[in-house]
Amino acid sequence: LSKDFKSERPFDGREDLIHHLRELYQRHAGRKQLLIIDEAQQLNQELMEEIQWLSAIKLQDRKLIEILFVGQTELYELLSKPKNRDWAQQITVQHQIEPLEEREIAAYIEHRLEIAGCTLDIFKPAAIFVIYELTGGIPRLINIVCDHTLQTGAARRLEQIDENVIRESAAASGVFTIPRSLGDNPLPAGRAAGSASVRQPIGKNFPPQVFLEDDLDPTPE
Repeated sequence: LSKDFKSERPFDGREDLIHHLRELYQRHAGRKQLLIIDEAQQLNQELMEEIQWLSAIKLQDRKLIEILFVGQTELYELLSKPKNRDWAQQITVQHQIEPLEEREIAAYIEHRLEIAGCTLDIFKPAAIFVIYELTGGIPRLINIVCDHTLQTGAARRLEQIDENVIRESAAASGVFTIPRSLGDNPLPAGRAAGSASVRQPIGKNFPPQVFLEDDLDPTPE
């Protein structure tokens, strides 16, 4: 925290941290500080109690720091423990990202490619369907499969990604199962192997995150 709050030295203890937070609050005209805890489901009980203490710090009856948990569904189990239950009831806003539908996956992938600077139709419609089939629309799994697929496509200098590359990349990255049942629906018409890619009219209102760790361009020179 001392590093993130740009303190010139580590905090000596709780009182030192409280003093620093109060200074920040007054220096920035009462603006609250936000602490974002990613992968929060991995917190142990000792850290949870420290976070509870942080959330209780006040100045003139106003909290000095807001806390945002980001995590997987196991976070609910952590918050439901008896030691955390009273504190969990003070959480004012909760939101769970539901699995994406096939059309939303196409929009999600297109948006993140655009953020990375790519406007090409890289994924064929059949590939989008297989991503939906293998990941069940779970964003974390979509990111894993797409990242591995783009690296494979770049290494092979592919112009487009088809469903075969998706299945190969999913297996290589450990995504073997279908998280939700899609029934016995066959591959829809127009999504046969080797079919031409068609850009669909899709929305743009998706989080500005990019699953590319590098600017990989699978287009051959």
